[in-house]
Amino acid sequence: MEENCFAAMSVHHIADALECSKANFYHHVDSKEDLLYEVFVETLRFSLARSEAIRRPQRSRSDRLRAMMEFYVSLMIDRRPVMLVWFKERAHLTVAHQKDVSRLEDQIVATLGLGA
Repeated sequence: MEENCFAAMSVHHIADALECSKANFYHHVDSKEDLLYEVFVETLRFSLARSEAIRRPQRSRSDRLRAMMEFYVSLMIDRRPVMLVWFKERAHLTVAHQKDVSRLEDQIVATLGLGA
């Protein structure tokens, strides 16, 4: 997805990149949009778990802020391909999947204490 935009990418391209058949792809995933959704959800769940872990220990506010910034910078670097897809391809999610993703994002914001 990083190399080709979502709309131009076919299931055949994905199956080739994964070195599997299209039938095998469809055995595990219903559609390429479902694959995109799963990438988003996995990234959000990982981020939520890490954010919660950073908040747990009794640390000063500045230490928590520093740890959170380090985590998000490392997320952007270590998961660069995923993050590029994240920013470019979100509009391709179904309305229901966008709502799920937004709900997880809201949980992360609440964990960070940045909500209204």
